[in-house]
This record gives sequence, C-alpha cells and structure tokens, in this order.
Amino acid sequence: MTGAYANTEITADDVLACANYAVDNREPKGTVKLVRIISAEKQVVAGMNYKLKLAITENGTAKTVSVVVWSKLDGTKEVTQWE
Repeated sequence: MTGAYANTEITADDVLACANYAVDNREPKGTVKLVRIISAEKQVVAGMNYKLKLAITENGTAKTVSVVVWSKLDGTKEVTQWE
C-alpha cells in the first residue's frame, strides 16, 4: 500500500545508521547506548521514515523505545518521535 510502513531488515545499513543517529543525538549526549534493533519499518515520504523499536540503556537502565527517524532527501536526518 502506498504511503504505508513496510517491514525491513534490521541488519540493513540504512536501518543501523538511523538507529545510531537516534541514539547518538539523544540529549543529554552520552547517556543512551544502543543494545540492539528489535524491529524496523520504513515508509516513503519526502525521503524515508524509519520506525524503529530499539533496546537501549539509558543511564545504565535497560529500556525499549520506539523512534521515528526521518531521512530527508538532502541526506540529513531528524528524530521526529521518541517514546
């Protein structure tokens, strides 16, 4: 379906790059570490949205978060959701 999210490989380079981007840019810097990518979906927009479920540690505490990273047409990225 056009515009819908579709599952994608959690080991794909673009998925890993978006997961690392989300974790690396979480404030305050250095408090979040990526443990693993649990699931990944992508959606074609003006660029690509990546909806990721991540296992992380935040200040040493294990958590699962859902994030959306918008990979824009100009090559930049932006975290649009972190829950």
